[in-house]
Amino acid sequence: KPMLRWRIAPWWYLLAFTWAATMCVIVLIGKIAFTGAPVSILKPDLSVVAIPAVAVTIFVGSFVGEIVWVSYAIRKLSARFTPFIGSQIVGTVWTLWWMPMVLLNVGVFPDLPPVALLVSMLGIAAMCSFVYHHTKSGIAVLILQMMVNSSSVIFPVIPHTGGVGTFVAYGIVYCSAVLLLYLRFGPKPLFKGSTAAEPEITLAEQAQ
Repeated sequence: KPMLRWRIAPWWYLLAFTWAATMCVIVLIGKIAFTGAPVSILKPDLSVVAIPAVAVTIFVGSFVGEIVWVSYAIRKLSARFTPFIGSQIVGTVWTLWWMPMVLLNVGVFPDLPPVALLVSMLGIAAMCSFVYHHTKSGIAVLILQMMVNSSSVIFPVIPHTGGVGTFVAYGIVYCSAVLLLYLRFGPKPLFKGSTAAEPEITLAEQAQ
């Protein structure tokens, strides 16, 4: 059902398409400012995502992530916990699911630091929950997920392209930015109580 909901405000699509890339650019601008890195690192490398096998992998991975982790897991958890806490539970389990491959350095980006990966996944899960809560659209979350996966390849923010420090900064910036969205636009409360008894009016409903 969420995958059939496409009639949402256009700016939600704009947010889904640009959010991850914006986070990458902010991190890289900071890297240029504080480390003297060349400005050329801001130039996106589209050659990798143009490879059909990579494009298919990004789509399939994003689709499964949206259906399993967001449309089902976060939605179910949000009935008992707040959407933010539900997303953090999912982000933690999501990270643990990847951890064997990370420790073996097989099937994932090489040299991912586990703690930094956890921070990044918590931010990604929280953003998925934020978009889903306000739109109830699986399509919007799917686009968000695809752009997260694509941006990490297009821009040098993962360890083997930008260094561990850049990846750590990316996770921190991503999480911080998402937390600011929650604090400004909700859903609230963040850490306790249940939103099931008193549902909030979403941004999409306010726009209507």
